[in-house]
Formats: sequence, C-alpha cells, structure tokens
Amino acid sequence: MKEKIVLAWSGGKDSMLALYEIVQKGEYDIVALISTVTEGYDRVSMHGVRRELLERQASSLGFPLD
Repeated sequence: MKEKIVLAWSGGKDSMLALYEIVQKGEYDIVALISTVTEGYDRVSMHGVRRELLERQASSLGFPLD
C-alpha cells in the first residue's frame, strides 16, 4: 500500500515538475494539493497566482485543493 501524501502546490512550474516526478515513480498516493494564498489579494504570494487558477489546475489534474 502506498503512503498517502499532500503535495505543496504553488501553481508554478516547480510544483508541476514535482508532481510529475512523484506520479512517475509511483511510490506515493497524492490525496490533495495544498497551497496558501494571501488574505488581502487572494493569490499565492510567491507567484501571484490567483486562487481561481489554483482551483482550475487542481481540478484538471484530478486532485482536491486545500
């Protein structure tokens, strides 16, 4: 049985590459993507990605977003 993990998700290329590598290796079961957004702007502070885009990314990848 694979270990269940939550993957930190910023919406950027590095997050996507990490997700790709984890899925390819098949050692873990990703149960959700997790991200933090700023209270005032409702965006990821690192990249300025809007919450709406994070939700669309997670949905298209088939993972819940926390």
